[in-house]
Amino acid sequence: MIETRWDPLTRKLPSLVDPKFGMSVYVQSLLNMITSDSEASCTVPDHLQLPNKTTPDNCVPHTDCCDEDSLRRLKVDAIDLFYQHRVDPQVPIEDVAEAVKDLIREGKVKHFGLSEPGVQTIRRAHEVQPVTAVQSEYSLWWRRRPEEELLPMLEELGIGLVPFSPLGKGFLTGNIDSKTTFDTSDFRNIVPRFTPEARKANLALVDLLRKVAERKKKTTPAQIALAWLLAQKPWIVPIPGTRKLERLEENIGAVAVELTSEDLREIDSAASKITIQGARYPEYLEKRTGL
Repeated sequence: MIETRWDPLTRKLPSLVDPKFGMSVYVQSLLNMITSDSEASCTVPDHLQLPNKTTPDNCVPHTDCCDEDSLRRLKVDAIDLFYQHRVDPQVPIEDVAEAVKDLIREGKVKHFGLSEPGVQTIRRAHEVQPVTAVQSEYSLWWRRRPEEELLPMLEELGIGLVPFSPLGKGFLTGNIDSKTTFDTSDFRNIVPRFTPEARKANLALVDLLRKVAERKKKTTPAQIALAWLLAQKPWIVPIPGTRKLERLEENIGAVAVELTSEDLREIDSAASKITIQGARYPEYLEKRTGL
């Protein structure tokens, strides 16, 4: 599996799943096509699946090994942003932060990131090694928890937010409705928010985005959703994922979309009246976030 996300403003490729855990060799060809001033980051998964065994991988030895592999395969001298992909409750976050701090001292890593941690975990890690960025879901259909708990603390500490699933796993593009079917391997099949009933109810949010997009001319619901995120804070950089070039180009186009203060008030006011149906994760996966 490979995650590729490109910030068109800074020409960075901010997120690559660590090669030891499935990054395709295709990445090498991709990286060779990107200009030399681009930057890369590595994401450390929270556990390694072995036959009949699950072993935590955020311990100091594995973090070092993972980083060496990443440097060799990415053909870079240092990882610009090194994430812990999920918090491992079996490993103190201070130990993880100290391990990354050592990598920074050695010049192998430049910055430290966390993915979907709890606010207290961020504070504890930040005391050991300053956290540069936090990946967490944030979009027009997942707002309350980030806005109430996460964003105020990130602003206080000067940490950037990298929202994943900024398009609601594709729903906010306007290309999914209650009749849409997914491949049997598609993760959305187990997501409560993607049941046909939930999708039918949640289309009200897509209708809102489509209304604003039509008024802006030559703009799509997805671009409005991304432009809304970009307008929230200057330190928010969404990372929409896609497998299609035309969707990549569409997402990049969101940078040029200008939402006025009136547009933003309209979106916020209308969205506040829409109750999103369905949880964003199955319960067993939600329990692995915010640790």
